[in-house]
Amino acid sequence: MKIGLTRHAVQRARQRLRWREVTLRRMVDRVFCFGIGPESVRGAVRRYLTNRVVRDEGIVPRIYGEHLYIFRADKVDPGCFALVTVYPLPCEYRVRLRRAFDARCRAA
Repeated sequence: MKIGLTRHAVQRARQRLRWREVTLRRMVDRVFCFGIGPESVRGAVRRYLTNRVVRDEGIVPRIYGEHLYIFRADKVDPGCFALVTVYPLPCEYRVRLRRAFDARCRAA
C-alpha cells in the first residue's frame, strides 16, 4: 500500500506537531496501520469521527497519539492513500481514549 503526502499535510504537521517532512514520511505508515479508526471506538469518539470527519466517500480518519490524521483514498487506484491534514484531538476525546486504552492494557 502506498501512502503519499499532500503539501497541506506537510505544512500542518510542521505547524501543529513540529514535525519536519522527513519525520512525517517516517511516521505516516505507522499512523495509518496502527492508528485508531472509527470502527475501533464507541460512543462519543465514534460519533465525533463519523459526524465531523467522514463526510464523503474515501475519507479514512485515524487517531494516533493525541492527533487526528485524515487520509483520502485515491479515486483512480483505491489501494493508494494520501495524508490530507492533521488536527489536534479535542481534549474531551483525549481523556476518553486514554481511559479506554488503559482499560484495554489492564485487561491484556
